[in-house]
Order: sequence, then C-alpha cells, then structure tokens
Amino acid sequence: RCELDVQVPGAALHRDDITCDDEGELFENLRAWRRREASTQNLPPYCILSDRALLQIARMKPQNEAALRLIAGVGDTKIEKYGDAVLAIVRGKI
Repeated sequence: RCELDVQVPGAALHRDDITCDDEGELFENLRAWRRREASTQNLPPYCILSDRALLQIARMKPQNEAALRLIAGVGDTKIEKYGDAVLAIVRGKI
C-alpha cells in the first residue's frame, strides 16, 4: 500500500505541510525578513507577503522573477518591492 501526496491547486498550505528541514529553515528565514520589512514600513507582516506565499516560496525555491510570479499572491507590485530580497534569501545570500 502506498500513499499519494495529492495537492489541489489553490488549496491552503500550512506550516505542517513543510516536509524537510531546508524548507522549514527557508520558511523561517523568509518570515524573519518579512517581520523586519513590515516593522520598517509600519505594516502588518501579512501585507508584505502572506504565510501561504512564503510557504510556496520555501517549497518551490524560485530562482528568478518569472518563477516567483507563479506564486499565488505575488504579482508585479510585490516583485517590484520585494522580489530582489526574496530571491536573495532563497539563494542563501541573505
């Protein structure tokens, strides 16, 4: 008997969905960056990027803006404002 990991497009992602240590570490690094960015801008963290977007980024590890654009909730404005920082975190440069 085997188990299938079925993902429904648009289904909510949760922290419990993180399946490996490097995904968890990347997610926490993204959350720490988001917290700092939100504090700097006097905004709630979810206005920067949602937890769902951060989880998808941690899972997909986009390497360029085109791949980042595939993440739900990440459009042109978010990429313009935060794309370079997010990609640097994914690449391990921050």
